[in-house]
Amino acid sequence: MQIQISTDYAVRILQHLHMVQSSQDAPLQTAMTISSTIGITYPYFIKLVNLLKKSRLLETIQAGKGGYRLARPADEISIYDVFIAMEGEVQISSPFKGENISCNETSKTPQGWNKFLWRMQEMTASEMKMQSIKDLDENLRFPVNRKSHPHVLQSPASIIEIDEERYYKALTTGEQERLILFDEILLFQSGSKPNTIEVYTERDTIQVRGKITRIARVSSEFFSIHHSYTVNLNHVRRIDEAKKEIELSSGRIVPIVSTKVKALIDRLAMYEQEAQVV
Repeated sequence: MQIQISTDYAVRILQHLHMVQSSQDAPLQTAMTISSTIGITYPYFIKLVNLLKKSRLLETIQAGKGGYRLARPADEISIYDVFIAMEGEVQISSPFKGENISCNETSKTPQGWNKFLWRMQEMTASEMKMQSIKDLDENLRFPVNRKSHPHVLQSPASIIEIDEERYYKALTTGEQERLILFDEILLFQSGSKPNTIEVYTERDTIQVRGKITRIARVSSEFFSIHHSYTVNLNHVRRIDEAKKEIELSSGRIVPIVSTKVKALIDRLAMYEQEAQVV
């Protein structure tokens, strides 16, 4: 048997929620917040969450801005529960195609060997049942740039959280680490020099290293509207479909390519829907 990557991320999602809920007065976690923290794309996160909700391992809450929380205490959610939700029954595959592992069946393999494999399967399931989400290491580190998987967000920059505030972390053109308050970011624009980006905030403009094509991978709240521009969805005030431009909360007008208009409208609708946890 081999644990699927979907199971890996499902465990991480549940453990993240457990860690957040362990803190007093912790706000509910939205899909966008969790997917950005875990480091996976928004659509993939929703796919995993639907399976976890179906198995009653987490639930949505509509109070306030809404969000997600564990459906029951973390010590009552076992790794086995997560595995069953994502993959079905624990199964150690036989080297012979179409042959099930069972100590009660006659097969082409020796009965003693078949019985041993069956016992391994039962022991694996038993160990999973004994391990709960709460038992896992609380110093969880989420994987970074796992290029083998298409749903992992990949970028040299990242989003971090300090004292309940989110920051965009990147290197300046002077090779200095810079933390930029996430909520103040209005727009990313391609820099005048290769592999540079200008980050426009409510206060100033900061030059950082990177490629504009990768910014949207950093957070599901960043949306590419043009080969030279990526905006923060939180600051999109108006879309002018006729003129092919958008207005940001600062009043700045930014062009948007025609092929991105509908996608942006749909994305904003999804964003609003997620905020309400409909």
